[in-house]
Amino acid sequence: MEKSKRFTLKSHPDYDAVIDEVISLNYDQEIMAEAVKRSKTESQAEALYVMLKLQNS
Repeated sequence: MEKSKRFTLKSHPDYDAVIDEVISLNYDQEIMAEAVKRSKTESQAEALYVMLKLQNS
């Protein structure tokens, strides 16, 4: 991921809340299902979930 996009995600006001959702396994099922379809591993799905969730908010 390019550096400017990572900075944009980290500076998003909901970034910490979305990370907490993933850690506590309290996430949006539809968004996680899409992330799982697009990824190969659980950790990739979790990272993609954060990106998708922040893009949708």
